[in-house]
Amino acid sequence: MASHFSLAILSLFLFFTFSYAKNHHHLHFPPEIRGACKASREPSTCEASFHHHLPSNPTTLQIIHLALGLSSQKLTKAQAMVKDILNVSAGNLNLTVAAKNCMEGLESSEYRFKQTADHALPGGKMKDARAWMSAALGYQHGCSSGLQKVNDTVQVRKTIVFVDSLIGFTSNTLGMLMNYDIHGSKTGSWGPPKTERDGFWEGVRGTRYDRTKPIVVCESRQNKRKKN
Repeated sequence: MASHFSLAILSLFLFFTFSYAKNHHHLHFPPEIRGACKASREPSTCEASFHHHLPSNPTTLQIIHLALGLSSQKLTKAQAMVKDILNVSAGNLNLTVAAKNCMEGLESSEYRFKQTADHALPGGKMKDARAWMSAALGYQHGCSSGLQKVNDTVQVRKTIVFVDSLIGFTSNTLGMLMNYDIHGSKTGSWGPPKTERDGFWEGVRGTRYDRTKPIVVCESRQNKRKKN
């Protein structure tokens, strides 16, 4: 009898827990955010990054600006963490070199963030915005890769974890920019970034076409006459 009662209590607890989690999710992550985060390889993590940073009824472009702002905040903290490593790296040449290279990479990343926010986005230059963000992402990967080679202290490991989270934020922003450039503000067609390996090719003007679909080739009249 007691076991049945305990099972009933547990079932009720799980029901209300899942119900709360579902309602909590929809409360903080409106359709606009869920749609934009379809551009991420980790949509749930992307949605969570906007917690407490949501304007009312945001446009798609506002969400992109917000995503870039969140990445910038992460970048500032990452720079401070790497600077702390550099300050205690005396006597360890490899660590000093890795920290300096990382600092330079993050500074270059910061410059590209500013170019995106101050020039590319206000001017509607999505191709430029994508190029700047892609470069920023590359510098961040370089920073993380360099620190991995001197990963022998808790401080360095924590910094690597944080830089990797910055990479995730920047990747989300880049994915949104790519989808906005190709599909426009309607997020119904948005999805995670794809490359040629996925059968995705992008036209000269930013239009997309899928190489996985069959291509119908029409035979010319001249060739038909030759056969006849």
